[in-house]
Amino acid sequence: KGNIPCMVPTAGWGYNWGNGPDYSSVLTWLPDHMNTYYSDKSMICKYYEYMKRNMFYMLSMMQDDVCVNDYGVGDWCAPFEGPAISVNMSSFKAPIDLTDTACMYTMANVLEKFAKMVGIREDAKEFSKIAKRIKAGFRRAFFDVLTGRLKGDGQTCYAAMLYHNLYENEKEYDLIYSHLIRTINEADGHLDYGILGNKYVNNILGKKGRADVIYSMITQDTFPSFANCIKELGATTLYECWNGEGSRNHHMFGDISATFFKYFAGIQPDPEYPGFRRFTIAPGFNTPLEKVDAVYESMLGTIRCSYVKTEKSIIVDIEVPVNSCAVFKAGSGMDIYEDNNLLGNECVELESGKYKLEVKKTA
Repeated sequence: KGNIPCMVPTAGWGYNWGNGPDYSSVLTWLPDHMNTYYSDKSMICKYYEYMKRNMFYMLSMMQDDVCVNDYGVGDWCAPFEGPAISVNMSSFKAPIDLTDTACMYTMANVLEKFAKMVGIREDAKEFSKIAKRIKAGFRRAFFDVLTGRLKGDGQTCYAAMLYHNLYENEKEYDLIYSHLIRTINEADGHLDYGILGNKYVNNILGKKGRADVIYSMITQDTFPSFANCIKELGATTLYECWNGEGSRNHHMFGDISATFFKYFAGIQPDPEYPGFRRFTIAPGFNTPLEKVDAVYESMLGTIRCSYVKTEKSIIVDIEVPVNSCAVFKAGSGMDIYEDNNLLGNECVELESGKYKLEVKKTA
């Protein structure tokens, strides 16, 4: 039929629960990430027909180009008080149909790309049409164009719309983003998301250069936060629930690790140059962190970004592997020096090699 279980292999969970677009999308997104990070198209070529079949199965579950009847699991385990029972774990703000439909839009776009890669032009045209219909359906069902508000009015809602590129232009992006910031402020700077928002919120804030907000949210002393789990609950693993209920070794919030690499250390792949043939290093200098050291072993070799803040500048060590290049972004109003020689303002391109740079505020 094209449907897959929410957990593979399934041990009693079956094919009729938890296998909506939010979970099943891994069938499409994992091959896409394999190509981005390792320049490996083999999974795309081998499993394209399975991904296509799964997509059309889920399309059959939609009505008027939107997902209905809470098909997926949704923003599971947003903060709640009480035991880890379904009624609490599913008490999140983002409507499941909203996040499901957003996932379907990205899946359609990715499958259009895959169809072109495997040389099936008719499929590419079909997926392009499907994506346009889903986008229109999402905006019609969940989005108020005049106010920029979304049904659910939560952090995950606004971040999901931006993460999945369901906005029309930069002006609209900024309006939706302002609501994301509003919902964070209304939560007194705390996170208010589950497993989907954990990815969406941090990526959107990171792309906007707000690593400082990410840092503040995850290090709040009071519930809920990652720091609270560590300090108050004694966590040494990722918990399923912010209050320590449920599983105490649950990887579903693991995207926070990617946040450290991408937005604190700043190591970010460029999908246009798979396998880190070209990538970005854009450290989050605006956090309270005084020292950061990150290493990623790419298929081309070691990528490193390490920095230490001093009283007058930031010392940055960067390693770019052979047959690769990097764009180093220091941020607005920052000058970049090497051996006391000015390389550029805000941004410079680096060929393969090791660099010791100094970043200072523009005089």
